[in-house]
Amino acid sequence: MIAAVQALSVILILGVTVLLAWLIAPYIAGVFKRKTSRLDKILNPIENFIYKITGVNSEQTMGWKQYFLAGLLLNIVMMVIGFFILTFQGNLPLNPMGFAGVRPDLAFNTVASFVTNTNLQHYNGEITLSYLSQIGVIQWLQFTSAMTGLCVGIAF
Repeated sequence: MIAAVQALSVILILGVTVLLAWLIAPYIAGVFKRKTSRLDKILNPIENFIYKITGVNSEQTMGWKQYFLAGLLLNIVMMVIGFFILTFQGNLPLNPMGFAGVRPDLAFNTVASFVTNTNLQHYNGEITLSYLSQIGVIQWLQFTSAMTGLCVGIAF
C-alpha cells in the first residue's frame, strides 16, 4: 500500500512538472527570442520598474567585456552575501538550534562551489547550517548559479 502511494506521488509530481513545463516553455523561448507575449502587459511594467531603479537601459546592448564584468560582479556579490550569512549564522535569525557560524574557510569553499554550480559540500547540513543558511545561501545559490549559467548561455 505504501509503495503504491509513493509510486502514485512520483507519477503525479512528474506529470505536473511536465504539464507546467509544456505550458511555460513557449513563453520562455519567446522571451529568449524577444518575441511579444500576452504576459508582456503584466510583466513589462515590473521589468521597466526594475530597470529604472537599477539604472539599466534596456535599449543598449552589452559587449562581451561588459557582459563578463557584469556576470563576474554578480557572482562576487552573491559570494559575499552567502559568506556573511554562513559565518554569522549564529547571530542571525532562523537558527532555532543555535548553530555557531561556519568556519571562514568552509564558508568560502561552500559559497565558491555553489556559485560555480559544482555544489561541493564538506559539512552535514542538518547539524551545521541554520534554516537561514540553508534557504538563503544553499538553495538561493543553487537557483541563481543555474540562472546565471543560463543567461550566459543565451547571451553566447
